[in-house]
Amino acid sequence: MLDNLLTRLYVRSQARLMDLKDRRESGADTLEYVGMFVVAAAIVTALITVFKNGGTVSNSLQKLVTDAIDTIKVG
Repeated sequence: MLDNLLTRLYVRSQARLMDLKDRRESGADTLEYVGMFVVAAAIVTALITVFKNGGTVSNSLQKLVTDAIDTIKVG
């Protein structure tokens, strides 16, 4: 009888701990999605700023990419 009681108490305590753990982690997914959205928005804003500038930065970036492609040797 005592073993049965101890087993029930153990199972209940483990179930309670699992519930607490699930509650603690429930907002983590939302925070990750918000973080990804903020990073994507920052990247898009930076790209718009770079290419909107028009002259020096976009030309420098184009020259950098073109030079990198030209250095690739085939065969």
